[in-house]
Amino acid sequence: MTDLLEQPVHRSMARVLSALSPSTSIPAARKLLAEQHLSGAPVVDSEGRLLGVVSQKDLLRDLPETGPSVARYHVLHDGKMLTETAIPGVEAGGGRVEEVMTREVLTITEETPLREAMRRMVVHEIHRLLVVREGQLVGLVSTMDVLRALVPDRPAAADQGF
Repeated sequence: MTDLLEQPVHRSMARVLSALSPSTSIPAARKLLAEQHLSGAPVVDSEGRLLGVVSQKDLLRDLPETGPSVARYHVLHDGKMLTETAIPGVEAGGGRVEEVMTREVLTITEETPLREAMRRMVVHEIHRLLVVREGQLVGLVSTMDVLRALVPDRPAAADQGF
């Protein structure tokens, strides 16, 4: 078990992520999280740099209308933009993700030991840590990823998204 806990998180993290743009409308973000069964998502700029994170709870806050916004999300792989796609069937408006996102986000690197990732999750009472390389979002490790790593006969979360 000790060896498993010392392995770097890149062996357990999800590598393909859906990340929101700060200009994504709150209705579009809600729809994306619901469709992909996510409890939250990172917020990145067009270069894949991490700006914050938004959770379902953040998106449920009542915000006044702030005018039109573009309903967009980014698909990232190892920190590189693969596509930027408008979300069909979602009207812009109702506030933007940048208005409700958490800007101060705990991050780790790909080489952070699983034990340290677990410690940070417990100490800060969070369920996911974003993994960055030189400011670029490259993955995410969640409590489920940690559990999968500790139960060797289960498949890893790598490349399954979050």
